[in-house]
Amino acid sequence: MKFSIITVVKNNKLQISRTIKSVKDQKYKNFELLIIDGKSKDGTTEIIKKRKKNFKKLKHIIRRDKNLYDGLNYGIKNSKGKYIVILHSGDKFFSKNTLGIINKNILNYDAISGNVLFSKNGKILRYWDYEIKELDKFNAFKIAHTALIVKKEIVKKLNFYNIKYSISSDTDFILRLALIKNLQYKYLNKNIIIMEAGGLSNSFSNFHKKFTQDCIIYFNHFKIFFIFFYLKKIFYKFFKLIKWHILKS
Repeated sequence: MKFSIITVVKNNKLQISRTIKSVKDQKYKNFELLIIDGKSKDGTTEIIKKRKKNFKKLKHIIRRDKNLYDGLNYGIKNSKGKYIVILHSGDKFFSKNTLGIINKNILNYDAISGNVLFSKNGKILRYWDYEIKELDKFNAFKIAHTALIVKKEIVKKLNFYNIKYSISSDTDFILRLALIKNLQYKYLNKNIIIMEAGGLSNSFSNFHKKFTQDCIIYFNHFKIFFIFFYLKKIFYKFFKLIKWHILKS
Protein backbone atom coordinates (compact mmCIF):
# COMPACT_ATOMS: atom_id res chain seq x y z
CA MET A 1 0.00 0.00 0.00
CA LYS A 2 1.47 3.39 -1.02
CA PHE A 3 -0.85 5.95 0.58
CA SER A 4 -3.10 5.89 3.62
CA ILE A 5 -5.58 8.76 3.53
CA ILE A 6 -6.90 9.61 7.01
CA THR A 7 -10.16 11.49 7.54
CA VAL A 8 -11.48 12.23 11.03
CA VAL A 9 -15.13 13.23 11.15
CA LYS A 10 -17.90 13.91 13.63
CA ASN A 11 -21.35 15.23 12.72
CA ASN A 12 -20.50 16.52 9.24
CA LYS A 13 -23.17 14.92 7.06
CA LEU A 14 -23.35 17.88 4.66
CA GLN A 15 -19.68 17.64 3.64
CA ILE A 16 -18.36 14.10 4.19
CA SER A 17 -19.66 12.86 0.81
CA ARG A 18 -17.59 15.51 -1.00
CA THR A 19 -14.42 14.21 0.63
CA ILE A 20 -15.19 10.55 -0.04
CA LYS A 21 -16.02 11.26 -3.71
CA SER A 22 -12.79 13.21 -4.13
CA VAL A 23 -10.80 10.18 -2.94
CA LYS A 24 -12.81 7.64 -4.91
CA ASP A 25 -12.37 9.64 -8.12
CA GLN A 26 -8.57 9.54 -7.96
CA LYS A 27 -7.06 7.91 -11.05
CA TYR A 28 -4.12 6.59 -9.02
CA LYS A 29 -5.53 3.68 -7.03
CA ASN A 30 -2.75 2.43 -4.73
CA PHE A 31 -4.31 3.81 -1.55
CA GLU A 32 -6.67 3.18 1.32
CA LEU A 33 -9.10 5.61 2.92
CA LEU A 34 -9.60 5.36 6.68
CA ILE A 35 -12.49 7.37 8.05
CA ILE A 36 -12.38 7.71 11.82
CA ASP A 37 -15.95 8.51 12.82
CA GLY A 38 -16.29 9.97 16.31
CA LYS A 39 -19.72 8.37 16.86
CA SER A 40 -21.62 10.93 14.78
CA LYS A 41 -25.26 11.53 15.68
CA ASP A 42 -26.42 13.62 12.72
CA GLY A 43 -26.56 10.97 10.00
CA THR A 44 -22.88 11.13 9.00
CA THR A 45 -22.36 7.49 10.00
CA GLU A 46 -25.20 6.32 7.77
CA ILE A 47 -23.83 8.28 4.80
CA ILE A 48 -20.39 6.70 5.22
CA LYS A 49 -21.89 3.22 5.47
CA LYS A 50 -23.84 3.83 2.27
CA ARG A 51 -20.75 5.09 0.44
CA LYS A 52 -18.70 2.15 1.69
CA LYS A 53 -20.90 -0.38 -0.13
CA ASN A 54 -19.40 0.47 -3.51
CA PHE A 55 -16.00 1.71 -2.33
CA LYS A 56 -13.90 -1.23 -1.11
CA LYS A 57 -10.88 0.94 -0.32
CA LEU A 58 -12.86 2.76 2.38
CA LYS A 59 -12.42 1.56 5.96
CA HIS A 60 -14.95 2.97 8.41
CA ILE A 61 -13.91 3.00 12.06
CA ILE A 62 -16.38 4.21 14.69
CA ARG A 63 -14.88 5.21 18.03
CA ARG A 64 -15.05 7.94 20.64
CA ASP A 65 -11.90 10.05 20.52
CA LYS A 66 -10.48 12.71 22.81
CA ASN A 67 -10.02 15.22 20.00
CA LEU A 68 -9.14 15.47 16.30
CA TYR A 69 -5.52 14.48 16.83
CA ASP A 70 -6.41 11.46 18.90
CA GLY A 71 -8.53 10.35 15.95
CA LEU A 72 -5.67 11.01 13.52
CA ASN A 73 -3.24 9.02 15.67
CA TYR A 74 -5.64 6.09 15.81
CA GLY A 75 -6.08 6.15 12.05
CA ILE A 76 -2.34 6.33 11.40
CA LYS A 77 -1.62 3.46 13.81
CA ASN A 78 -4.18 1.30 12.00
CA SER A 79 -3.07 2.28 8.50
CA LYS A 80 -1.11 0.09 6.08
CA GLY A 81 0.33 2.69 3.72
CA LYS A 82 3.91 3.86 3.40
CA TYR A 83 2.84 7.50 3.34
CA ILE A 84 0.19 9.33 5.38
CA VAL A 85 -2.15 11.84 3.76
CA ILE A 86 -4.47 13.89 6.00
CA LEU A 87 -7.75 14.88 4.34
CA HIS A 88 -10.20 16.64 6.66
CA SER A 89 -13.93 16.14 6.28
CA GLY A 90 -15.22 18.67 3.77
CA ASP A 91 -11.85 19.07 2.06
CA LYS A 92 -11.04 17.53 -1.31
CA PHE A 93 -8.13 16.85 -3.62
CA PHE A 94 -7.51 19.57 -6.19
CA SER A 95 -8.06 17.21 -9.12
CA LYS A 96 -8.52 13.55 -10.06
CA ASN A 97 -4.79 13.42 -10.79
CA THR A 98 -3.58 14.70 -7.41
CA LEU A 99 -2.50 11.36 -5.93
CA GLY A 100 -0.82 10.45 -9.20
CA ILE A 101 1.16 13.71 -9.17
CA ILE A 102 2.17 13.11 -5.55
CA ASN A 103 3.22 9.56 -6.40
CA LYS A 104 5.47 10.75 -9.25
CA ASN A 105 7.18 13.31 -7.03
CA ILE A 106 7.42 11.56 -3.67
CA LEU A 107 10.29 9.30 -4.85
CA ASN A 108 12.48 8.57 -1.80
CA TYR A 109 11.51 11.66 0.17
CA ASP A 110 10.45 11.41 3.80
CA ALA A 111 7.95 14.22 3.33
CA ILE A 112 6.64 16.54 0.67
CA SER A 113 4.19 19.41 0.81
CA GLY A 114 2.27 21.41 -1.75
CA ASN A 115 -0.23 24.21 -2.18
CA VAL A 116 -3.68 24.72 -0.65
CA LEU A 117 -6.67 26.74 -1.80
CA PHE A 118 -9.01 27.86 0.98
CA SER A 119 -12.62 28.08 -0.15
CA LYS A 120 -16.11 28.73 1.14
CA ASN A 121 -19.25 27.79 -0.77
CA GLY A 122 -17.18 27.26 -3.91
CA LYS A 123 -15.44 30.64 -3.73
CA ILE A 124 -11.66 30.75 -3.25
CA LEU A 125 -10.74 32.97 -0.28
CA ARG A 126 -7.01 32.46 0.01
CA TYR A 127 -4.12 30.63 -1.66
CA TRP A 128 -1.14 29.12 0.18
CA ASP A 129 1.91 28.47 -2.01
CA TYR A 130 5.09 29.41 -0.12
CA GLU A 131 8.23 27.80 -1.51
CA ILE A 132 10.61 26.12 0.93
CA LYS A 133 14.04 25.21 -0.38
CA GLU A 134 15.33 23.65 2.82
CA LEU A 135 13.03 22.92 5.76
CA ASP A 136 13.96 24.17 9.22
CA LYS A 137 12.04 25.40 12.26
CA PHE A 138 12.36 29.01 11.11
CA ASN A 139 10.35 28.45 7.94
CA ALA A 140 8.21 25.48 9.03
CA PHE A 141 5.17 27.77 9.35
CA LYS A 142 5.16 28.04 5.54
CA ILE A 143 3.93 24.43 5.29
CA ALA A 144 0.18 23.97 5.01
CA HIS A 145 -0.45 20.94 7.19
CA THR A 146 -3.31 19.62 5.10
CA ALA A 147 -1.02 19.44 2.04
CA LEU A 148 1.76 17.64 3.89
CA ILE A 149 2.45 14.00 3.01
CA VAL A 150 4.77 12.16 5.42
CA LYS A 151 6.20 8.65 5.67
CA LYS A 152 4.43 6.66 8.34
CA GLU A 153 7.77 5.69 9.89
CA ILE A 154 8.59 9.39 10.33
CA VAL A 155 5.25 10.00 12.08
CA LYS A 156 6.04 7.09 14.41
CA LYS A 157 9.53 8.48 15.01
CA LEU A 158 7.92 11.73 16.16
CA ASN A 159 5.59 9.76 18.44
CA PHE A 160 2.55 10.89 16.45
CA TYR A 161 0.53 14.05 17.21
CA ASN A 162 0.57 15.44 20.74
CA ILE A 163 -3.08 15.24 21.79
CA LYS A 164 -2.64 17.71 24.66
CA TYR A 165 -2.83 20.39 21.95
CA SER A 166 -6.46 19.92 21.00
CA ILE A 167 -6.45 22.52 18.23
CA SER A 168 -2.79 23.31 17.37
CA SER A 169 -1.05 19.95 17.38
CA ASP A 170 -0.33 20.24 13.66
CA THR A 171 1.81 23.33 14.41
CA ASP A 172 3.77 21.36 16.99
CA PHE A 173 4.07 18.38 14.63
CA ILE A 174 5.51 20.41 11.75
CA LEU A 175 8.03 22.16 14.01
CA ARG A 176 9.20 18.80 15.38
CA LEU A 177 9.35 17.42 11.84
CA ALA A 178 11.63 20.30 10.83
CA LEU A 179 14.08 19.35 13.60
CA ILE A 180 14.74 15.84 12.23
CA LYS A 181 18.33 15.65 11.04
CA ASN A 182 18.84 14.69 7.40
CA LEU A 183 15.12 14.71 6.71
CA GLN A 184 14.53 14.27 2.98
CA TYR A 185 11.94 16.96 2.28
CA LYS A 186 10.64 18.49 -0.94
CA TYR A 187 8.31 21.38 -1.68
CA LEU A 188 6.06 20.48 -4.61
CA ASN A 189 4.72 23.54 -6.42
CA LYS A 190 1.41 21.89 -7.25
CA ASN A 191 -2.10 22.45 -5.95
CA ILE A 192 -2.90 19.56 -3.61
CA ILE A 193 -5.96 20.39 -1.51
CA ILE A 194 -9.04 22.58 -1.66
CA MET A 195 -9.76 23.23 2.01
CA GLU A 196 -13.18 24.29 3.21
CA ALA A 197 -12.99 27.39 5.43
CA GLY A 198 -14.56 27.29 8.87
CA GLY A 199 -12.71 24.26 10.20
CA LEU A 200 -11.57 23.71 13.77
CA SER A 201 -8.50 25.96 13.70
CA ASN A 202 -10.16 28.63 11.56
CA SER A 203 -13.28 28.97 13.67
CA PHE A 204 -13.67 32.37 15.38
CA SER A 205 -15.12 30.66 18.46
CA ASN A 206 -11.85 28.76 18.88
CA PHE A 207 -9.61 31.80 18.39
CA HIS A 208 -8.57 32.13 22.05
CA LYS A 209 -7.75 28.44 22.41
CA LYS A 210 -5.84 28.42 19.12
CA PHE A 211 -3.89 31.54 20.09
CA THR A 212 -3.01 30.16 23.53
CA GLN A 213 -1.85 26.78 22.25
CA ASP A 214 0.14 28.34 19.40
CA CYS A 215 1.94 30.63 21.84
CA ILE A 216 2.82 27.71 24.13
CA ILE A 217 4.16 25.70 21.20
CA TYR A 218 6.18 28.62 19.83
CA PHE A 219 7.58 29.40 23.28
CA ASN A 220 8.70 25.77 23.66
CA HIS A 221 10.62 26.03 20.39
CA PHE A 222 11.82 29.66 20.38
CA LYS A 223 11.77 30.69 24.07
CA ILE A 224 11.72 34.49 24.55
CA PHE A 225 11.71 35.08 20.79
CA PHE A 226 8.45 33.17 20.34
CA ILE A 227 6.30 36.25 19.81
CA PHE A 228 8.48 37.36 16.88
CA PHE A 229 8.07 34.06 15.06
CA TYR A 230 4.37 33.86 15.87
CA LEU A 231 3.77 37.34 14.48
CA LYS A 232 5.80 36.40 11.41
CA LYS A 233 3.48 33.45 10.84
CA ILE A 234 0.41 35.70 11.15
CA PHE A 235 1.94 38.25 8.77
CA TYR A 236 2.50 35.63 6.08
CA LYS A 237 -1.12 34.46 6.40
CA PHE A 238 -2.49 37.97 5.99
CA PHE A 239 -0.07 38.69 3.15
CA LYS A 240 -1.45 35.75 1.17
CA LEU A 241 -5.02 36.82 1.94
CA ILE A 242 -4.43 40.38 0.75
CA LYS A 243 -2.43 39.28 -2.31
CA TRP A 244 -5.22 36.93 -3.39
CA HIS A 245 -7.88 39.64 -3.14
CA ILE A 246 -5.70 42.09 -5.09
CA LEU A 247 -5.19 39.53 -7.85
CA LYS A 248 -8.93 38.78 -8.01
CA SER A 249 -10.01 42.45 -7.99
